[in-house]
Amino acid sequence: MMAKYIQGGLEEIHSFILETTKGAQTKDKNIQDVKTLISVKDYVESVFSLNDEIILKIDCLEESLKMFADHGIAKDSQIKQIKKLTDDFTSLKKLAKDIKKEITPLVNNENEKTVSMIKKNEEDLKVYTTEMKKRDFY
Repeated sequence: MMAKYIQGGLEEIHSFILETTKGAQTKDKNIQDVKTLISVKDYVESVFSLNDEIILKIDCLEESLKMFADHGIAKDSQIKQIKKLTDDFTSLKKLAKDIKKEITPLVNNENEKTVSMIKKNEEDLKVYTTEMKKRDFY
C-alpha cells in the first residue's frame, strides 16, 4: 500500500512538473495574444502558489523512501527519481521566475489597456444614461 502511495506521488509530481514546464514556456508561443499570455501567466503563478505543497510532497516521499531504504525495501530507481524530481522542481522554479520577468511588462500593458477600456465604457454609459433621462419617455 505504501509502495503504491510513493509511486503515485512520484508520478503526480512528475506530471505536474512536465505539464507546468510545457505550459509556462514562451518559446514557440505568441505571447502577444492575450489568451496565450494569460495561460502562460497562470502556469507561472501555479508554480509559486503550489510551491510549499510540492516541496512538502517531495519531502514526505523522500523521507518515506529513506525509511524504506533503512529496511531494505526501497527501490534504487525511486530514490534516483525523487532526487531528479527535486532538481527538476528547482529548475522549474527558476524557469518560472525568469518567465515572470519576461511577461510582466506585457501583463501590465494589457492590464492598463483593460482598465482604460473599462473607464471609457463607464463614461460612455454615464453619458448615455444622462441623455436617456433628458428624453420625454424616460
